[in-house]
Amino acid sequence: MLSGPSTCSRAALLLVLGWLAPAFAENGPAPAAPRWQDFHSEEGRFRVELPGAPRVERSAHRTAMGSVTEVSFRVAWAHQEVAVVYEDIPAAAAWLMPAGVILGRAAASLVEDASGREIESRESKWRGYPAWELRYLLPGSPALESQVRLVLVEARLYLVAARWPQDQGVPAEVARFRASFEVEAK
Repeated sequence: MLSGPSTCSRAALLLVLGWLAPAFAENGPAPAAPRWQDFHSEEGRFRVELPGAPRVERSAHRTAMGSVTEVSFRVAWAHQEVAVVYEDIPAAAAWLMPAGVILGRAAASLVEDASGREIESRESKWRGYPAWELRYLLPGSPALESQVRLVLVEARLYLVAARWPQDQGVPAEVARFRASFEVEAK
């Protein structure tokens, strides 16, 4: 995303490599329907509806512009997964680069790091904030579709992401999850 190592490459690796292994590892009976609950992260300054308690992971990595701490919240069920990931963009990068450049590079990094095939990638606005809408396919069988909304709120980058088998079409749970995401004022 930024010159030198990608600030979003760690996010991409977590979203791509670590996400779905548990969800697709089981061949037993389909799990029960998810039990939706409101989730609030005070530190992350967001609220979202999730289909269960999230697994929370925190990691730090260095970039050319400074250290970045990434926090992810994800829930997997019935061959689907949703996640909210956030990281604070280093001050130098936020000051030097326009929001569209930061978001575009982050989106491109997600697809590239996943060896994915882009379906749609475009700059947008989300509730007045600079945003980027991204859809891409992941290699493998079954083919997985990933839909990510990247939102830049001041110097914080949010990734609101969902994955599902492509042959299912967009599950209703994904729409519910995406519609419920809210950023809270500082």
